[in-house]
This record gives sequence, C-alpha cells and structure tokens, in this order.
Amino acid sequence: MEKQRLSPWLYNSHYTDFKYLKKVVVLVDSRAGIQAVTSNSQPKSKKISDIKQALKLLQAFRIMVIFQWIPSHNGHIPVDSLP
Repeated sequence: MEKQRLSPWLYNSHYTDFKYLKKVVVLVDSRAGIQAVTSNSQPKSKKISDIKQALKLLQAFRIMVIFQWIPSHNGHIPVDSLP
C-alpha cells in the first residue's frame, strides 16, 4: 500500500505492514470516543474523521478492529493525555 494513502493517524503508528496484521484491539477509556468513531453520523472533528478514514483503510485490508472500553480509575493516566 502506498504510504500517501495512509491517514496521518495510521501512518504515524508503529506498525504499517498490513500483510500479517489480522486484528487490532484498541483500548479506550471513553465511551463517547468509541461512539464517535463507530457511528454513521458526520464526524464533528478532523481527528474523528481521520480515525474513521483509518478504520475504513483497515477494513479494506480485512483487518478486524475491536474497541474495548476500559473504565478509568483514580491513579490511572487518561488515554487523552498519552503522547
């Protein structure tokens, strides 16, 4: 796959060789975030749009994407603050 076709969100990931990738599990502490990227409605931000574009690309490669909600607890670093 040409790197130009990859969204910035996916291209900047550490793994872009799709030959052997069959399933991706994304751990998320935001139910609203999961709903935003999996809904059929128009994205409200560029970041959500980029993620949806990346999900479509992964689907084109027949890669299963699973979102797993992880409730946040005191003492844990929120996902939104990670680099």
